Amino acid sequence: MTHLKDLTLDGQYHDDFYSTSSSMASSAKIETLDIDSADLGERPFASRDLAQFICKMTHLKDLTLDGQYHDDFYSTSSSMASSAKIETLYIYSADLSERPSASRDLAQFICKMTHLKDLTLRGQCHDDFYSTSSSMASSAKIETLDIDSADLGERPFASRDLAQFICKMTHLKDLTLDGQYHDDFYSTSSSMASSAKIGTLYIDSDDLGERPSASRDLAQFICKMTHLKDLRLRGQYHDDFYSTSSSMASSAKVLI
Repeated sequence: MTHLKDLTLDGQYHDDFYSTSSSMASSAKIETLDIDSADLGERPFASRDLAQFICKMTHLKDLTLDGQYHDDFYSTSSSMASSAKIETLYIYSADLSERPSASRDLAQFICKMTHLKDLTLRGQCHDDFYSTSSSMASSAKIETLDIDSADLGERPFASRDLAQFICKMTHLKDLTLDGQYHDDFYSTSSSMASSAKIGTLYIDSDDLGERPSASRDLAQFICKMTHLKDLRLRGQYHDDFYSTSSSMASSAKVLI
């Protein structure tokens, strides 16, 4: 189909569907692809072929990925990331918290893609996702990042690495931050704020009402960023957030 631009796949398919899709990917004209495959977790060949299909398509710009996939999906995606033309990626990965290799390969896939500008992350990943993201942040081309991590409240290393990933990215301009994070996320963000290039920041923090250190560090992060112009805050914060914000207000560059 030479006119097919937008495709949604939901359901179960034989391995032959994926191998044929991979072999014919270069002829596809699909620009927007939404996939929810709940049955590929134990199917390495289908997972590998799906990854090849995604990365081989020369017109694919917008990818939404939900469901469960074998580790071979992530390793293949990582190895072929440089050939992908994806600009907008939405990922919901609910099953990676105990899968270090898949988490690491997913991070590599994200950071290796030279056209990826807009990333939305949902779900749970192993600590290796965050450490790999941090180590490869300088190569990422992401400009807009939307993160909702509900499982990092008790994970100091992952929280720290996520903060480093955010602050190290030289192209990141727009950040939306939702979820729960360890204090190390906020202290690391504060210490690296001057290197961040973020111009627009949206934060929804519902768990900082009784956390003075995290609240104080968040305020410092906001006020230290030299490029931040647009700020939107929702949630609950300790009094230290407001007192710190007040004392550092003269150094902030926020216009809105």
